Amino acid sequence: MSTCYYLIDQDDRIRSVGGGWDEFAMENGGDGATSEAILGTELWQHIHGVDVKSYLNAIFFAVRISGSTLIMPYRCDSPTQPRQFFMTVASEQNGGLRVDHNGGPTRIEQNQKLPADISEIKPQTKCSICCAVKVADTWLDPFVLPDALDAPPGLYVCPTCKTKASKVTRKMLSLTELRSTRPSAPHIH
Repeated sequence: MSTCYYLIDQDDRIRSVGGGWDEFAMENGGDGATSEAILGTELWQHIHGVDVKSYLNAIFFAVRISGSTLIMPYRCDSPTQPRQFFMTVASEQNGGLRVDHNGGPTRIEQNQKLPADISEIKPQTKCSICCAVKVADTWLDPFVLPDALDAPPGLYVCPTCKTKASKVTRKMLSLTELRSTRPSAPHIH
């Protein structure tokens, strides 16, 4: 099980990292993601793809406004092993956030049906959240694809992950709005 975290300030600058951050970065070829390389930098310069930035920004906004903690599942696969992780986003003082990442190897259900002509099809894109690969009009787990099909890097968020995040963040924000508009009970003296 791998555990690491980062803290960002109200301007989304990385102010600290911890857990096994550097170890995880080095084990996964992330020399440029070690604490020495990222401390003091803006988080968004390390996040690639408009979809991924929008996804995370929506989550961060909902947590900051609501003051609640949000846990979102995601995949962080290695080339040979699927890995299920959970991102826990919690509000900190002065608009900062603590973002924890916990997870490890997982099993993949092999119940997805591959298109008959899979060898003729090239993967189009990969979801940065669940690692699903878009092949033709279908999103498939990369570990059910033949080895010869290389998935492009994930710079996108698939429709399923967008919908899940949208539902969760909308619910958080509507509950926050409900709390702020509910009249307080009269005090009895």
